[in-house]
Amino acid sequence: MFNINRLGDALGAEITGITLGDLDDTGIETLKAALFEHNVVCIRNQHDFTPDQHIALTKRLGEIHEYVLNNYCLPNHPEILVLSNEIDEQGRAIGVKDGAQYWHTDTSYEKRPLWFSILRAIKLPEKDGTTLGDTLFASTAAAYDALSDDMKNKLEGLKNVHSYNTYTKVRQGREKVRGKLTQEQIDKTPDRIQPVIRTHPANGRKCLFVNEGYSIKICDLPEGESEDLLEELFKHIKNPKFTYRHHWQPGDVLIWDNPQTQHCAIGDYDVPLTRTMYRTATRGPVPI
Repeated sequence: MFNINRLGDALGAEITGITLGDLDDTGIETLKAALFEHNVVCIRNQHDFTPDQHIALTKRLGEIHEYVLNNYCLPNHPEILVLSNEIDEQGRAIGVKDGAQYWHTDTSYEKRPLWFSILRAIKLPEKDGTTLGDTLFASTAAAYDALSDDMKNKLEGLKNVHSYNTYTKVRQGREKVRGKLTQEQIDKTPDRIQPVIRTHPANGRKCLFVNEGYSIKICDLPEGESEDLLEELFKHIKNPKFTYRHHWQPGDVLIWDNPQTQHCAIGDYDVPLTRTMYRTATRGPVPI
């Protein structure tokens, strides 16, 4: 029996009464409906949720995505990306260390950006009895709805360039953390022109589709005007009235709907405190 409790005003809900590894087809459809309505859902106490079950659930939600940083995938489970600041016995990072500590929508630079992301807490950093490493989410649909009519009209039809290979202001220095991309990885992630406003593929809501992690310019605008408009939109999306802050607990699985959200990891911890998460995702349609 699904019980859904709202966590934030604009987005976020906790689902109780389910075990993710045991969902039937009706359960999957109910889960999708909750995601379309609440954008981000948390299912707690999934301590026995195995990597194989994680992958199986992802495939039931859609076409599974293979991330470009395939050197950080879970051994024997290439579908699972590891996000971690842990170091192995050879001194190598076992996962993506920084956990994207800037506002972004997952793989917004791809032709078919992600639809659902599924993130499972494996190890959480704790200091003085407090769990660190929260994740912030923003509703890009609520942010669009709150725009003035004049701004909506101004943005209608505009496009922006999303780039994985060009480092925006908030991503400066990330190359040192993640390592340089190979030429093959660069070739797989060319710059992509995306609409500034996208329509959600399931519920038809309009959503802002710019983010400070990957949007580098608005097409057909002078450089200064493009930069000013992007900064205005970035600030607007991060307004607290559109956001939800998730405080992780052991056993949490968090699933979110990328077309309607952005997120940002909080980097308030460092070694010897460790944070390790497993992430899978499904590919979405071409944004329109």
